[in-house]
Amino acid sequence: MLSSRISVAGRLRAQYGPHMLKLRPLVPEDAENLADWGMDQVFRVAADWANRDRDQHLRFHQDLIEHLTDDPSRLAVTDHDQLVGYVDFTPDDTASCELGIVIGPSQRWGHHLGRRAITLATQHARRHYAASRVWARTHTTNAASRHMLVAAGFVEVGPCGTDDYRGETVTIIEYELL
Repeated sequence: MLSSRISVAGRLRAQYGPHMLKLRPLVPEDAENLADWGMDQVFRVAADWANRDRDQHLRFHQDLIEHLTDDPSRLAVTDHDQLVGYVDFTPDDTASCELGIVIGPSQRWGHHLGRRAITLATQHARRHYAASRVWARTHTTNAASRHMLVAAGFVEVGPCGTDDYRGETVTIIEYELL
């Protein structure tokens, strides 16, 4: 039984790791990958992206990336130089920084990329924005995101509003890294 566990673990490691996550600016070539993610219905619904055709997603992301060239508030997350997500940074004047994260497409979920990416993003926020407080928000119904934040060391602060998500009004929960 142990040998079958090792072989399964080895296959997973070959397919999904070891991860070499890095942050870098989004580049025009990333728009193609992001447009592909927009065709993944599971991803699109969870990320609350608009239902567009691929060309519309491509144009949207090309425009977005073009306007981010001087704004480091959104950075690509790469694994072995392949785009696997992005993180958003929203610093304020009180040494606080909100983080947002997207991992795509949905086939990449469940492999700890989000936890590793949020940890990397937290280090970036502390280093580049001198953030002493790092926080994030998610919907109460997004169990995977809540689990990811807790696994990365965040603690639940409490409810902080509501949002329309997946066709229903849900509570937003704030998390903070202590």
